[in-house]
Amino acid sequence: MHRGVPAYLGAGLSHQRGDWTVSAVSFGAVAVAAPPGERIDGYGWGACILTAHGSRYRVSLHDLAALDQVPAELGSCFGEAGPVSCAAPHESQQLAAAGAYLDAAQRAQASDERTAALITQLHPDCDALAAELADSVDPTYGGELTVRVRIDYLSQTLVPSFARGQVVAFQARCLLASAERSLVGSVLGLGDRPLPFA
Repeated sequence: MHRGVPAYLGAGLSHQRGDWTVSAVSFGAVAVAAPPGERIDGYGWGACILTAHGSRYRVSLHDLAALDQVPAELGSCFGEAGPVSCAAPHESQQLAAAGAYLDAAQRAQASDERTAALITQLHPDCDALAAELADSVDPTYGGELTVRVRIDYLSQTLVPSFARGQVVAFQARCLLASAERSLVGSVLGLGDRPLPFA
């Protein structure tokens, strides 16, 4: 069901850069089938409905090119307790996600070295995505925000993979974060407007 979502959202919200895949919106997806009165011999229409988590929104996300039109409720933000709506106070907003298997040289590194190397490897494209998605030459807005690469999962042992034998996998997030003040809005398409501080 989710496979058709990137094509529906359009390039602005569903493209790749290097190892990163843009994942700046958070939503649920529900499959809806035609009611019995609108089916013939078991055949009828079906739809995949995108829903905001606990919120309503009034704009179509189909081929949404103007990122500043994405409702804050659909942003993927994080507060102290975990995921929250970007309309609520939060410290960071997710822009993209990455995940891959490590090569043999990376697997041979110590855990701390490996994590530091991954962050260094992933940062340039994360920086570029932050500038693109915030629509700003300086996505830090003069140092008010920081672009962060967060390694969420880095297996310390080999895990099974049918295609590649024993491998080590990682998952990472590209974030725009505020170090000192809470944000209460999305940074998508913010451009030269003021940062949405609380």
